[in-house]
Amino acid sequence: MKIPEPDSSKTAQYEAEVRRHLPRNYWANIFEGGIYMAGTALTSAETVLPALAQQLGASPSLIALMPVLIMLGFTIPPLINAQFVERLERVKPFVTILGFFQRLPYLIAGLVLFFFGDSNPGLALPFVMLAPFVSGLAGGIGVTAWFELVCRVIPAKNLSESWSFRLLIQGIGGLAAGGIITWTLREWPGVRGFGVLMLLTFVVLMVSYAVFLTIHEVVPPRRHIVAADETWLQGWLRRLQMVRADRVLQRFLSARSLAFAYLLPAPFMGIHAIATTGRGEQFLGLLVMAQMAGSIVANAIITPLGGRIAAKDIVLASRVTIVLTCVLLLVAKDATLFLTIFFLFGASFASQQVGFSTMFAQICPSGMRPSYLAIQSVFMLPVVLVVAWLSGWMMISFGVIAPIAIVTLVLELISLQQACLLPRRGRI
Repeated sequence: MKIPEPDSSKTAQYEAEVRRHLPRNYWANIFEGGIYMAGTALTSAETVLPALAQQLGASPSLIALMPVLIMLGFTIPPLINAQFVERLERVKPFVTILGFFQRLPYLIAGLVLFFFGDSNPGLALPFVMLAPFVSGLAGGIGVTAWFELVCRVIPAKNLSESWSFRLLIQGIGGLAAGGIITWTLREWPGVRGFGVLMLLTFVVLMVSYAVFLTIHEVVPPRRHIVAADETWLQGWLRRLQMVRADRVLQRFLSARSLAFAYLLPAPFMGIHAIATTGRGEQFLGLLVMAQMAGSIVANAIITPLGGRIAAKDIVLASRVTIVLTCVLLLVAKDATLFLTIFFLFGASFASQQVGFSTMFAQICPSGMRPSYLAIQSVFMLPVVLVVAWLSGWMMISFGVIAPIAIVTLVLELISLQQACLLPRRGRI
């Protein structure tokens, strides 16, 4: 599809404006994201929430949903509102409104857990399940606009180090979160302690919201890619044609979809570690700290390299690391090995986020990012649903984590093979 070029003088003015506000926008974006993700570490979807759901009487099928609920929320709205976002001249006001509602569910769930969790777990469980999903839903409505905002205010050459810095701050904050989790669950045993963690999550997320408000949006020249009278169906027919014509996008979606296999063992890894080692629920705090330490090390390696390392290399490193994680999960018996597993898991997740996010930003043509995000959502939604179902079904059927780890290992090896076919620097 031929993309109309804007007036060169307007483009030059826009680029000058981006450079003028870059220091402020660059660091605001980094700290907003880093603080937000550090806050969510207090109620880690892979470690803390599955253990909480188990205490509230959730079945293995519901426990398997915990790591993917927020993803499901993020994935659904872009299928519907991509055209709306493509027509927005300014996107920050839209993201600002939705950002508040993205954080609010943690306050509500925390209050319900603190006051009613021990006495009425049947009431508390739906709020625990809904908190990440509703948060993700609000975030998903705004994520296409947020991604557009980030790509407007930060040049493509700075994105890799920007994503890495965000995750580095998350890792540092996550180390503190691990200690807070251990202390909180020791001081408030049972479900009430998890309620305190939800409330603390809300407080940290509101700090990140305050940082986000300082970002200055720079509006690029309009390119009029979307016809004013284009219907929702016509928009999706246009996007399907884009997929058919874009081999790079096809390979990216294949590798990205298979990479979601890491979610198969994720909801049961913490529960398995506690059961195998005989440690109490406070061990979850150490596991989160190990996971965040892995994230810090990965990003400490990636960040100084900045734009000098190809996104493909980062993706490949993440796949190799998750394969090693699966191998160790099959043989782990003691606390030290489980801490190593969570360290590698954190390193893999952090490098995966940086690599895939950077490559996706490079793949997306300027002015068509909402459509490309919508295309990604079309592929990711069924993948996430299948992964959640398969994870729960396998745990119900086998009762142990080993078969899940083996299936994950095979799928991640295929993802590694697909990633090898990707170009080294997006379309460059």
